Amino acid sequence: MADVFVLLVEAEQDRRINSAINFIKNADEKVKYIVLKDELYGTKVGKRNKKFVAEITPSNFETIDDYSKIILMDKSGKTIYVSNWKDYNKDWKNSKKMYENKIIPLLK
Repeated sequence: MADVFVLLVEAEQDRRINSAINFIKNADEKVKYIVLKDELYGTKVGKRNKKFVAEITPSNFETIDDYSKIILMDKSGKTIYVSNWKDYNKDWKNSKKMYENKIIPLLK
């Protein structure tokens, strides 16, 4: 089983951060959460996301700073996959196909 982390979009000082953390903890105790440091990424959601996605996306992938990313990393911390809206093949309401075609094969 892989470790699951949820990257929260809220800034560290955002008034909603505690609610977001509690939501994750209540959903599943095994899921870990990540909050980007305000001093490194700023407090504006769009700028934070754009900077993080540019840093995490390997050069062989197209960098698209959309939301609801699936980021797969190996045990050494190397990024092996970063999803984007194009992976859903215009069927974003049914993410099961994307997981079956893109994510599950990489986990085997």
